[in-house]
Amino acid sequence: MKDFFSVKRTTILYGETKEQVFEELAKLIVKSVPGITAETILEHVIERESLVSTRITETLAIPHAWIPGFKGTVAAVGLSRSGVTYDAHDSTPVKLVVLIVGDGDGSDHLQALSWTAERLDDEERMKAILSASNSSKLYSILSGKKSSSQRKKTSLEVPAAKVIHKAYELAGELAVNAVIYHTSSIELPALSFKPNKKLPLYMVVSDRTLTAQKIPGVKEIVHVPFRVPNRTNQAELALIYLISQGIIEKDQKVLSVLGSLEKDQLDTMILSDSRDYKLFFKLGRKPKPVDLDHQVFSRAIQMSSELAFEGREGKPVGTLFILGDHEKVLKACQQMVVNPFGGYKEENRNILDPGLEATIKEFSKIDGAFIIRGDGVIVTSGAFIKAQGGSEQIQKGFGARHTAAANISAATDALAISLSESTRRVSVFKGGKRIMYF
Repeated sequence: MKDFFSVKRTTILYGETKEQVFEELAKLIVKSVPGITAETILEHVIERESLVSTRITETLAIPHAWIPGFKGTVAAVGLSRSGVTYDAHDSTPVKLVVLIVGDGDGSDHLQALSWTAERLDDEERMKAILSASNSSKLYSILSGKKSSSQRKKTSLEVPAAKVIHKAYELAGELAVNAVIYHTSSIELPALSFKPNKKLPLYMVVSDRTLTAQKIPGVKEIVHVPFRVPNRTNQAELALIYLISQGIIEKDQKVLSVLGSLEKDQLDTMILSDSRDYKLFFKLGRKPKPVDLDHQVFSRAIQMSSELAFEGREGKPVGTLFILGDHEKVLKACQQMVVNPFGGYKEENRNILDPGLEATIKEFSKIDGAFIIRGDGVIVTSGAFIKAQGGSEQIQKGFGARHTAAANISAATDALAISLSESTRRVSVFKGGKRIMYF
C-alpha cells in the first residue's frame, strides 16, 4: 500500500454530480498512470456502479473498477464540501469519494478495497478528513500523518502509562505468559517503560495499517478486525484470534488491558487462560481447508459479529456462512430461492468487497446459507444444506442452523460460521464440531 495513496491524486472536488466527481478523479489517475484514458476508467467505473452502489456509509463512497492491462492498484481521493447525491433512493450527500482502479489481479484489488474501508472506518479519522482545509491536509490525515493541531494525545502519559506499567508488573507476579494492550488510536504511542523479553507485550489495533509500525518493547502489533459489544467479548475474541494465528500458545495465561475503544481509555484488566479454549481451530498461515484464505475467514467472522451486535432493521437475524471446499459443499446443498448472486462477475461478488457489505447483510434475512469459495467469491446464498451427520456430532440444544453447520462441516472440508437468531451468538464449526463461539 506504499504508493496506493498520493498527494498528487488527492483533491477538493467541485463536481455537482456523481459522474462529474468520477471524471475529476479519473483525470487525476491518468496524470500519474500513463497508458490509460479517463474515458476508459469512467466506462468501467460506471458499469460497476450500475450493478451495486459503492456507497459505504452516509458520507463515504468507494467506487472501483478492474481494467485489464492497468498497472498495479491506485486510488484517487476527493473531498466535496457540499456533498454530491450518490443514490436516487438516498438524498444524504456523499462527501468523501475514493476511486480505486486496478488490474485483473483480484486479490490485490480486493485487499486494497478492504484495507481502505477499514482505514476509513474510524470516526476520529473521518471527522478530521471531512474538516480538512485543503488537499495536502486531507492526504496527510488519510495517510496516517496528522497535523499538530489535529493530533490527539495518544502517548502513554498519566494515567494510561501507569495502567500499562502496573498491569505489566501484575502480570509478572501472576506468572502470566503475555500482556495484550488494546488500542484504537490512529497513531500508536511509545512505551514509557522497557518490557522484559521473557514477558512479551502485544498491541491489538483496529487499523490494519498500524501493524507496519515498530515500537521498541512491543513484540508484535496485531490487527484484529472484529467489532464486539463489550470488553469481555473484545478480549475473548482477540485472544481466540491470536491463538488461531499461533501467536499465543494453547497452554498460556494472558493479561489483557483494554477499555473504551471510542475514547481509547484504559480501565479494564482481564486474566485469561488459553487452556479454557479446548475446541479451537488453528487457522494459522496454512489454513484448513487449504483453499480458505485467512482474510476471507476474518471477514466472515467480522460480518457475523456485526450482524450479531446490530441485527437488521432493528431485529435480530440468523445466518450461516460456509467457507471453502465449495465444490463438495454444492453437491450437498439444494438452492431454495433464485441465487441473488447468479450472473454477476466474480470480482463483483467477493465478500472482501466492502461495497457488498449492505447487500450481504440484507440477504442474511433469507433462509439458507451463503456458500463462499475459499478466495472470497460468493457462489450463492439461500442454499439448503442436505448433508447428514452422525448423531454423535450434533450437540444437544442445537437448532436447525447449527445442525446444518455441523453436518456440512462433517461431510466436507469446509468451515461453517453460524449466527443464532435467538441468542445472537456466533459459532464456528469444523469436522462436525463447534470449535469456538462468542
